[in-house]
Amino acid sequence: MIKILLSFLLLCGIFSAASAQEDDYSTACYGPPASPRVYIGLSGGYGRIFHTEGISNPLNSNQNFDAARSNSFFAGFCAEYFLGPPKKGDWAASFLLKAYYSHLNAAKSTFLESEPYTAQNGQTSILKTENTATFKTSFINTELLYFRYFSNFSIGGGFGSGFPLTSSIEKQKEILEPENIILTTEDKRYRTDQDGRALVFEEEDITNINFYAKVGIQYDLFSVNRKARLTPSVFYNFGLNKSTSTESFKINSLQFGLDFKAGL
Repeated sequence: MIKILLSFLLLCGIFSAASAQEDDYSTACYGPPASPRVYIGLSGGYGRIFHTEGISNPLNSNQNFDAARSNSFFAGFCAEYFLGPPKKGDWAASFLLKAYYSHLNAAKSTFLESEPYTAQNGQTSILKTENTATFKTSFINTELLYFRYFSNFSIGGGFGSGFPLTSSIEKQKEILEPENIILTTEDKRYRTDQDGRALVFEEEDITNINFYAKVGIQYDLFSVNRKARLTPSVFYNFGLNKSTSTESFKINSLQFGLDFKAGL
């Protein structure tokens, strides 16, 4: 993660140096030009999701699942309002409001297990299984962020919330060896899959509203007549509350975004 941030800062510095003679931003002590004060536009990007540890395993009370990771994407809208009187012709700070849809691809956490098994004929063997927890979620996110500008760069943070649109957690125990064992269950919370080779426990629509803190940096690559801006960014979201009503894990994420904003 540190290497990614350093590479991003180096790239931004190269752009800034190359445009120093032509771009009005480079001569400013603060960020985007004083006119206009309000920008609106589109926002989107890619994210890497990190579920913290603490995911229970109803199929095995002796071992919980480890942290789960997955890719995600987001797309939506943004609006930025610059604060106070400009200093040396440029704004020093702003509030940024974002609203977007985010989708989490199936995030999985897996571990292998071996345990003794006694068949009906009394023969004992070693049962090898693979335990998997799969998360599928999508949110409508809203965020309010505060930024402080330093020439083209800005550093900021704030808080956000994600309202769940879809959510499911599927926990599965699949037999790897031996090949002649079939699982059965009378518990309605479970179902069998893969011709009896897997036992599945499903939980649906249990995700809470996700609250998180957000910090990061962004950089204005260029402007068009001081009325349009293209801004890449890197942010990290820290989950503040339990993600579901039955689990103790939280959702953290690293986001790489790109905003295009036009002045009003």
